[in-house]
Amino acid sequence: MHNTHAVGGVSLDAADAARLTAFWRVALGDHPDAIVRVTEGVPARSEKGRVHFGVRLRPAGPEDLLEAGGSVVRYPGPDPWYVLADPEGNEFTAWPPVEGRPAGAFELVVRCQCPNRLAHWWSRLLGGEVHDEGGASVVTGMPGFPWEFLVFQSAEEPKRAPNRIRWHVRLTEDGPGALLAVGATVLNDSGDDWLMADPEGNEFIAHAGRISDGSPPGRMASGRSAARRRTAPPPPGLRPNYPRKAR
Repeated sequence: MHNTHAVGGVSLDAADAARLTAFWRVALGDHPDAIVRVTEGVPARSEKGRVHFGVRLRPAGPEDLLEAGGSVVRYPGPDPWYVLADPEGNEFTAWPPVEGRPAGAFELVVRCQCPNRLAHWWSRLLGGEVHDEGGASVVTGMPGFPWEFLVFQSAEEPKRAPNRIRWHVRLTEDGPGALLAVGATVLNDSGDDWLMADPEGNEFIAHAGRISDGSPPGRMASGRSAARRRTAPPPPGLRPNYPRKAR
């Protein structure tokens, strides 16, 4: 199977797109090639999401995120990270600063039934290497991936609702046939874009060529250019070596 290529972006469902966009511009930090499209008109849900960001805080803590409309779900305790929520209740983890690394998003986390199996499935598509961390499997070094880590974390409960966060993948072929051959499914076919699901039902959007808003991969919706880069595995020790628990 030919490799596919992550375009470096995600889609986020929102009831109020302007409010959520303003918040995530603060939370994502200095990642100019991270494309985030916010889809308006999707009511907020009460159930816990299966996909979330991990962000590194600035030295002052989470104050800038709280001022932007976020809230604290859980303060650090035995685990040294916050659980925060954006203005529509989507939870994410906020980690202590790491010297020499920028504040903002550094990982995308997927809660799933079989982390190791799903991590290897995605690494076949996106490249990179899989590292096991007990109840989680981490993929690093994916070409074009805008963050440092793609984390698959164990979750006891099955998936019950569509994810509010979906990532975008640019195909090297003209269609999704190679993905279908290894267990992906098509949920919606618009001709050039396909809403698909991985073997555990996590939705993602596959594109043939340019992404659907007309911007080439690596360009923000605001029009600011973003340099394409090959994401190298971070040096050892840059990812917090804390036990990761399904929440």
